[in-house]
Order: sequence, then C-alpha cells, then structure tokens
Amino acid sequence: SCSSSSSATHAPIHALPPLLECISLCERLSIDSLHAASITVLAKVHWLLGSTKRAKGFVKVALPLLIQHAPLGMQGDAWLLLAKCHLREAGELANQSPPSSRHGSKQTRRKTPYVRTTNNNNNRKIISLLQIALSQVEEAIVLFRQTQDVINLRQAYYIQARLFHSLPSGMGGSYTKKRNAAARKYRELNCHVLTSSSSSLFSGEFDVLALIGDGEEMERLVMERC
Repeated sequence: SCSSSSSATHAPIHALPPLLECISLCERLSIDSLHAASITVLAKVHWLLGSTKRAKGFVKVALPLLIQHAPLGMQGDAWLLLAKCHLREAGELANQSPPSSRHGSKQTRRKTPYVRTTNNNNNRKIISLLQIALSQVEEAIVLFRQTQDVINLRQAYYIQARLFHSLPSGMGGSYTKKRNAAARKYRELNCHVLTSSSSSLFSGEFDVLALIGDGEEMERLVMERC
C-alpha cells in the first residue's frame, strides 16, 4: 500500500485510501520513519487538493521525525513543501488586501502582487509569511545541495529568487544581489536540466510560482536562454 502513494502527484484524490492504509499500518507496527514519510506524502496530497492548512499541519507533524530518520532528500522535500504552504497563504492574504495606497512614492513601491506598503496589518502578515518561506527554502537548498538533487535544487533557487524579488528592499538592506545570485544559480541548473532531459520549468510542481512577483526584470533574470 505504501508504494501506491507515488500516484499522489497524478491523481491526488485517488491516492488517499492506500495512503491512509499505509499510515495506519505504520502506526500499528510503530515504523516511525515510514510513518513520517507517509505523513509527508499526505501533506503533498492535501497541497495538491488546495487544502493548505492541512498540508502545513501534516508537514509540521512529520518534520521532527524526518529530521531524525529520513534521507536528506526527503527532508528537503518537506521543507520546500512547507515553504510553498506559506507562499500560498501569502498569496491568499494578498488577494484580501486593498489596492495600493496612492500616497506612496512610485520609487518605493515594488511591482509585485505581495508587498505594496507596510502600513496595514495584512501586508505585515504577508511579509512575515514570505520571510518564513524564505528561511524554509534555504533549509531545503542546503539539503538538496548535499544530495545533488538538481531538479529540486533548481526549483528551490527559482522560488528563492522570486522571494528576494518580492520582499521589500528596506528590510535590513537590499535583496537585489541575493536575488540575482539565486536567479543565476537557477539559470545554470535549468540549462543543465534542459540539455539533459525533456523537463521544463512550468510543470505541475511550479503552480505555486504564480503567487510570486512577476516583474519584467525578474523574468529577464530567470528566463534568459541557455
């Protein structure tokens, strides 16, 4: 039953019965490492089904055991999924925010769907969520680098670059150099992947990226041809 959970990314709703059976079996047999891994897959299923709160809750439950028992790549997957949950929450919160204040300076406002001004409570929450997501992406990058997971590392660098682009530059200094460095690393890995396989950036895994800033400069940085 545990092997059936691999179908989660193709038909998430159909993965639930065998996945829940697997989790139940792991609980009865006290197989902690596999139980944590199965909970992480369950979180991924809920993420794909759009249930962000449940997905985040399951990852947080599984993460301590994953850190103790799971392979580094699986730990990286969990950190990256947790970052995506916070990104989606930020996007949902941004959709509730009022339009940008007309009193702000054009030079100080960033062209992103997230941070417009730090003068209202929603935007403070959005900034906090983006910062949390950034720290979690950085955890994932450390782990993916150790396992030389080029595919997930490429995705993590892309999200990192987007986050640096979306956060306001006044928060402890400019993120521009960090954004450019992350975008450069993404481009290098993307060229490597595209020359060695048929993989492309905008697969189903990257649906979260629609939530992150789409400024023209950012697009030029990450989508430059190999």
